[in-house]
Amino acid sequence: MGPGNTVAGFGEKRPGRGLINAGIYLLRPELLGRFPPRTPLSFETEVFPALTSGGACLKVQPVNAPFLDIGTPETLPQAESFIRQNLDQFL
Repeated sequence: MGPGNTVAGFGEKRPGRGLINAGIYLLRPELLGRFPPRTPLSFETEVFPALTSGGACLKVQPVNAPFLDIGTPETLPQAESFIRQNLDQFL
């Protein structure tokens, strides 16, 4: 993260410390207009890396909250109990 909570770069699932990309995205239509109108379009591997390397000013609001990556077959079954255990922190 750069000055003023700007996104300095974006790397998908790299080892080590960093912020987790999760949440709500608010993007101006002209930013998304830089990409071909097709689906699927990946924010993680196409949109965010291209915008950060292309000089777009993206901001982030860090939040200290528990996280579970449900994008793997091993962790998806853990989601329900994870949400129940941490529900008070998500509200």
